[in-house]
Amino acid sequence: MEKLLIIRKMVFGLFLLKFIGFYLLYTNSRKTNYVCWSWEQAIRKQQNVTLSLGGFLIGATFVGLMFVFGLAGGFFYSLTLLMLIASLTVLLRPLMTKEQAKHSSHAGK
Repeated sequence: MEKLLIIRKMVFGLFLLKFIGFYLLYTNSRKTNYVCWSWEQAIRKQQNVTLSLGGFLIGATFVGLMFVFGLAGGFFYSLTLLMLIASLTVLLRPLMTKEQAKHSSHAGK
């Protein structure tokens, strides 16, 4: 039972690292033309560092999931997780620009 809890925590941590890695790569993409938050503008200024850090995080989680679930299971789980994170980020991130955040905070008032 305790081993299952440890595996869940490891998978959740790897999920967060993969999300951060993909988000760093997505923020530096030339195709993103939404209004950036101030911390995202700071990320865009350090393009080489964030691209290498994002690639490293995705690669490290790829290897980590292979370590947890085995070679084939970790490979397919990592690809499935990457597709989930990528599709959610690409679909939901343009909705949360500064203008959208201003309008949504005043919508209930």
